[in-house]
Amino acid sequence: MFQDNYSGGFDERRVLIYTLNFTAKTSIFGPISDSTEGLIKKVQVDYSANAERRREMRYTVTPKALKDYNGDASINSVDDALIPFGDDFGFNETTAQFEDYKVFSTSQGIDVEI
Repeated sequence: MFQDNYSGGFDERRVLIYTLNFTAKTSIFGPISDSTEGLIKKVQVDYSANAERRREMRYTVTPKALKDYNGDASINSVDDALIPFGDDFGFNETTAQFEDYKVFSTSQGIDVEI
């Protein structure tokens, strides 16, 4: 939708507003079989602007420990893997951009060319 609310002279400020609606189709896969408790410990979303669904950007989220689970007096990635079911945690978020246009194979667990 385009909206132009201009009603002044040429030397006055003009505001043009475009309202865009779109649908983002995503697939979310987690390595459930790798977890002994059946918990999803990693979420990965590949974004694409083309019809072939080849990745252009990847967004990944994993749990981030908020306390020291292994008793080494520091909270780091080792503690992230030790977060127990039902405990509070934060999130590690990463974004990566790609130009190789591969796709993620859920059966192989890797990026492949099609």
